Amino acid sequence: MSVLTLPRRLFKQNTAGYRIRSALLCLVAVYLVFLTVALTYMTYRQYQAEMEEITQSAKVIRIFSIAETNKFIEQSRVLLAKLANHPAVRSSEAGRCDTLLGELRDLQPTSANLVILDQAGKIVCSSMELRKIANEAGDHQQFFTQVGLTKEFTLGQPQQVGTSGKWISTFAHPILDENGELKGVVGLIIDLQRFQPFASALNTPKGTVSSIVNHAGTIVAISENQTGKIGKTITKEALAKALAIKEGAFRMTDNEGGERFVSLGPIKNSDWSLFVSIDIETLLDPTIHFAWRRILFLFLMLLILTYVTLRVTRLITRPVEAVSETLARVTAGDIQARVKPAGPREIHQIASRLNEMLDARERAIQTLQQSEERFRIAFRTSPDALSITRLDDHRFIEVNDGFILKSGWSRQEIVGRTAEELNLWKWPHERQKLVRAIKERGECAEMEAEFISKDGRVWAGVVLAQLIVLEGAPCILTTTRDLTERNMSLELIHNLSFFDTLTGLPNRRMFIERLQRSITASQINKNLGALVLIDIDGFKTINDTLGHDEGDLLLKEMAKRLQECTRPGDTLARIGGDEFAILMNDIGVQKDSAQLKVLAECQKIQIILRKPYLLSGSEHHRTASIGITFIGVDHENAREPLRRADLAMDHAKIAGRNTLRIFEPGMQVSLNARVSMEESLVMAIESNQLELHYQPQISDVNSVIGAEALVRWNDPKSGAIPPSVFIPIAEETGLIIPLGQWVLEAACAQIARWENDPVMSHLVIAVNVSVRQFHQDDFVEQVKLTLARTGARADKLKLELTESILISNAADLQDKMNTLKALGVSFALDDFGTGYSALAYLKLLPLDQLKIDRSFVRDILIDPNDYAIAKMVVALAESMGLSVIAEGVETEEQRHVLAGIGCHSYQGYLFSGPIPEDVFKKMMGQLGKISV
Repeated sequence: MSVLTLPRRLFKQNTAGYRIRSALLCLVAVYLVFLTVALTYMTYRQYQAEMEEITQSAKVIRIFSIAETNKFIEQSRVLLAKLANHPAVRSSEAGRCDTLLGELRDLQPTSANLVILDQAGKIVCSSMELRKIANEAGDHQQFFTQVGLTKEFTLGQPQQVGTSGKWISTFAHPILDENGELKGVVGLIIDLQRFQPFASALNTPKGTVSSIVNHAGTIVAISENQTGKIGKTITKEALAKALAIKEGAFRMTDNEGGERFVSLGPIKNSDWSLFVSIDIETLLDPTIHFAWRRILFLFLMLLILTYVTLRVTRLITRPVEAVSETLARVTAGDIQARVKPAGPREIHQIASRLNEMLDARERAIQTLQQSEERFRIAFRTSPDALSITRLDDHRFIEVNDGFILKSGWSRQEIVGRTAEELNLWKWPHERQKLVRAIKERGECAEMEAEFISKDGRVWAGVVLAQLIVLEGAPCILTTTRDLTERNMSLELIHNLSFFDTLTGLPNRRMFIERLQRSITASQINKNLGALVLIDIDGFKTINDTLGHDEGDLLLKEMAKRLQECTRPGDTLARIGGDEFAILMNDIGVQKDSAQLKVLAECQKIQIILRKPYLLSGSEHHRTASIGITFIGVDHENAREPLRRADLAMDHAKIAGRNTLRIFEPGMQVSLNARVSMEESLVMAIESNQLELHYQPQISDVNSVIGAEALVRWNDPKSGAIPPSVFIPIAEETGLIIPLGQWVLEAACAQIARWENDPVMSHLVIAVNVSVRQFHQDDFVEQVKLTLARTGARADKLKLELTESILISNAADLQDKMNTLKALGVSFALDDFGTGYSALAYLKLLPLDQLKIDRSFVRDILIDPNDYAIAKMVVALAESMGLSVIAEGVETEEQRHVLAGIGCHSYQGYLFSGPIPEDVFKKMMGQLGKISV
């Protein structure tokens, strides 16, 4: 160390100690300033609070005193008015009125005398002896004259009377004759020294003086301890402010030079004002003393903190200077330097941590060497291709085994050569791009490129590179990861993203992209296209009855058939569970010719889809509902034509399925109405807007043997809605399940209610069960729970199943029917002869009744085929031991023919339509009157 260096280091250490001392003193100063400001603010707030309390106290005293004064004046006025009308006073007979006035005077502690003056102003009656009147009455002509002028109640001016110097004021009231002329005056002489209408009951602050002053500034009344000031005049300052503000508050200086707070207010029906003055200095004296104590406290705090600060700085600066010296030695290269821990705990910890840091430095060097070794191992063994090249000449310095494996070159062939010489990059400009990024940013993150192995194989990789320094020279550390497996995965993901895994057709996502491109192309080429949506009718029934495997097989077969009739250049896609879409391009410039072409193609589709399908060993038929819209007319996104085609397809379904519809603008309105009805139906089921009507079932002897429960909906807004409208909606939307459960609940509840009715208890209620409801996994449990919950007898419940249920899983169907049959529930096969027919299969089911469909009954008189079918159903029922009933019987002739072929149970409008329960019960009570 040089001679010049040591003084500079010592100067820096001393400067550090000075900065610490200065910082601590500044902190003390800031604390004291903050404390001073806080105490000053507290004192100021206390002063404000005291002044607010003075203001409120003065105001309360003033208001109370004014009220008392007004009360006294009013009582005096009333008393004098009554005296003025008293017969004894009006007669002015000395004997009578003197006694009266004397008695009244004793009731007025503040009064000095009560007098009556005649019209000449002479005293004719008094509550005092005549010899005392001269000393106590004062100048009665003063108030007599004033009353004579006003003929009203008057407050007289204060007067000093008699040898005693007593101050009085006379309250006077005129005595008028019948003509309203002054007949005399009755006066109440008030002793002003005893007149104290002030707030004596209130807790008044110390130094408070209350007084009444007239308009001339003369003190009329004052607090008890100040009565010697009655008759004196207030200061000109106070009088001027009183005349100026009339009512309010102000501050003033009294005759002794003291500052007072005054609250002023007028007294009604007089020229008097009430003053309440409070000595401010007397009230604020505790606050001022408290403020001086705070100042003394601040001064003592200053002395104590200054002393403590000086002591603390000595304890802190010395060990800090020692730490600073040690750091300077370490910086100069003396790694063996250590500081001796001393001083406060925090400084001691700093010194200890410094020593630990210096100890850790040597360990860090060893760790770094070990880390470098681990890096070399990781570099060698990484499966990625790692290389190090010089930045200036791009020659390889080192490569790992992964690089050798990917490139096919040996280490000896690579080191010392460039990537260009080895022809490693398929596109050399990509290598140049990487070098530019390294030079500009010091790194290159995830750049994809293609590489050529020694054997000519091209492979893709993602490159990560960063600038490093080796032996003082800038180099590039490059990591290249093979993307072959990733690209294969991406291709698989692409196929999963854009193609349907079941049919291999494009999916909805790819179809929308192609549809958008087709819309744009149609706009440019002025050539129309068409979007065709195809929905498989009743596909859910296949899934529910035959299982999803058979449903998938059906979808594959349909996709195959649709591919066969799709034109080259068009796109066929599966865009939903049972929905297919065809995008037809370039179908014509004119819409009419284009429409004919599309209709022809769609008719081909309908024909090919209607051909039978072999599922579960038997043939099944399916149809499709088709919606069509045109593209290229307007510039739009792909969602719009999809929406239009979907609307058209919905209308095709509404129209009875197995048909097609071309989009028309009015379709949205009708679809909205259908959606609204669907929402209303949900609410109707939940809010119990439905009711059951009952259509009687009649035997051949005209007795009612049962009834079919038929649901009816009376909407609060739309009125009665026919079942032919809302039942199809319920079947399409799945609402048929909760609707069917509601009907089952209501029918069972009705059975329970009729159980105790001898007229109704024998009836069996038939309930229609849809295919979807019956195939619910928990259908049997639902029936059991409903019977238990309602208390209905199972043998009074008949479930009517349609023929379409026979195509379902045979084992499941038999199990469910047998379970319910064991409970006592009976079964009828509804609409028999209109659908699926497998007579051998019928023998396996525990049926109780076959029901001849109304379509055969309607024309049984004129159509031999319907007659033959009805006769066959009766014969079949007899051979299987089943009963038979015909529905839709509307004429006596139909009933006669049915009876002739052996059908003896009927249902139809010949007897009654579906009717409410109350009407049905009334009809049952009149069975003897039925005419058929």
